[in-house]
Amino acid sequence: MNTPLTSYEMDKSNFTDKTVEGMKVVYGDRTDSYRATIIPDVVYVQRNRPLHLQIMKLLTVEPGKKYPLIIYVQGSGYRKQDYFRPLPQLAEFVHEGYVIASVEYRHTDEGGKFPAQVQDLKTAIRFMKENANEFQIDPNRIALWGDSSGGHTVALAVLSEGVKEFDTPEYAAQSTKVKCCIDFYGVSDLEKLDKKMTPELIEYFEGDPMEKLFGGPLKDHPEEVKKAKLETYILPGKDVPPFLLVHGDEDAKVDFMQSVNLYEKLKQNNYSVEFYKVKGGGHGNRTWTPEVIEIAKQFLKAYV
Repeated sequence: MNTPLTSYEMDKSNFTDKTVEGMKVVYGDRTDSYRATIIPDVVYVQRNRPLHLQIMKLLTVEPGKKYPLIIYVQGSGYRKQDYFRPLPQLAEFVHEGYVIASVEYRHTDEGGKFPAQVQDLKTAIRFMKENANEFQIDPNRIALWGDSSGGHTVALAVLSEGVKEFDTPEYAAQSTKVKCCIDFYGVSDLEKLDKKMTPELIEYFEGDPMEKLFGGPLKDHPEEVKKAKLETYILPGKDVPPFLLVHGDEDAKVDFMQSVNLYEKLKQNNYSVEFYKVKGGGHGNRTWTPEVIEIAKQFLKAYV
């Protein structure tokens, strides 16, 4: 009696294993561990409208495998984000073995005043932890990364851990703790930034972004402005994950000194922080170099 072929042998029996002169052979990967995909428009919470995540991950036939997660917040002056924009430059991190989730938050063009952005980011963190199995992530290996206003948002989310005002009721069983934070040319002190807001920048942002964020002149909202200042939460003895700061010294939108001052304050309180100046780097332009990407990769490997 003939022994039935296994499914693998049946499939293989249809393949041609012929050598042709001059042909070269490379080897496939039965785990499919390099192919990547995007899962668009994943709704993570319903506010006045659905808010979305754009998720990138590897395609794999290893269903039990878990990957670290990078949650990214795109800079936009707190206005409507182009949250697809960072995906191409983050795609290589997917091939390094990370899941990427780009976050949409309530923005100032639709009345999303402070602290809506931080609240939504923290909700997104808890959503991803709640759905860790679906997206094959390790909920204990999460990094936050943001640029410009997104840098401020991720840094504030980390530093304000445990501050009830920034929490929301969704997925309350999950924490918002993460392993590390990457802040690219981010804002640390909105009041100082507002004082340097030029007519050209106000025209560029179609209005003063700081006033939009707080609902009017900053002098009329001193308590909210204080709560948005990163220094408010940098206190001795706190358990805060490591920071990586990167800022171009020719940034025309967010003053380089914003990161300098944040770095010095973090160091004064014995927080773990690394700071890189990009010589000739602007506000994103001339900053995303292979060297900077490699620094981010090594930082993530060390802490995530």
